[in-house]
Amino acid sequence: SCAHWGSSPVSDHSVRLWNWRSGRLEKVLAGHTYGVPTLAFSPRGDTLVTASGDGTMRVWDSSRGKELHRIEIAKHDHQRATFSPDGRGLILASGGRPVQFWDATTWKLRFQLPTHNVRSMAISSDGAVLATGGDDDTVRLHRIATHEEVQETGWERP
Repeated sequence: SCAHWGSSPVSDHSVRLWNWRSGRLEKVLAGHTYGVPTLAFSPRGDTLVTASGDGTMRVWDSSRGKELHRIEIAKHDHQRATFSPDGRGLILASGGRPVQFWDATTWKLRFQLPTHNVRSMAISSDGAVLATGGDDDTVRLHRIATHEEVQETGWERP
């Protein structure tokens, strides 16, 4: 399945799961009361996480379309989420708030990293380093095991 959101003619704040081979709508994941700016599939594709400006992160069984967990988070329009390569962790960024590292088996918050206003992020293929890009025109590298920022680089806008 692939996820498609935001182009529904009805602004119902749902996430729609499509069968990419047939083009058919398979599931509608409803429950958020505000827009859903980010979602992330687990590496195996069996779990989907959505984060919304309504202040909730929701964990879904993507094959059944069933909500498994609802977690209170910061209300923000610029959420970003990504799973660790092994699927055991989820990283959530909410604007200028600390980046949160969640245990994707218990859905408990493991730790947070203070950082800039994150607009994009990526995790290395070995799960050791998180790169964040922010509104302050910098890219920051964070070593996940030690919870520390190890490098920052910036540029000047023309």
